[in-house]
Amino acid sequence: MDNRIENLRPATKAENGWNRGKNKNNKSGFKGVTFDACRGKWKASIGVHGKVKQLGRFSSPEAASSAYEIAAQKFCGQFARVT
Repeated sequence: MDNRIENLRPATKAENGWNRGKNKNNKSGFKGVTFDACRGKWKASIGVHGKVKQLGRFSSPEAASSAYEIAAQKFCGQFARVT
């Protein structure tokens, strides 16, 4: 939590967004994971360059979170944050 100028890195608005934590009203406990009540499954999705990419539906929130983590590393690189 040291925000001296020498510890900061340049980032675009999108990269800053990728580095955000989960929202405080998150009910699944995992970033990028919601419950699809119509199908009774957990859904994972990630926003990349103004588009939402659906990562699939899963039987558990942990499995959906794993899919989100893989996608975050692929699309967000060093700015990926999954908590």
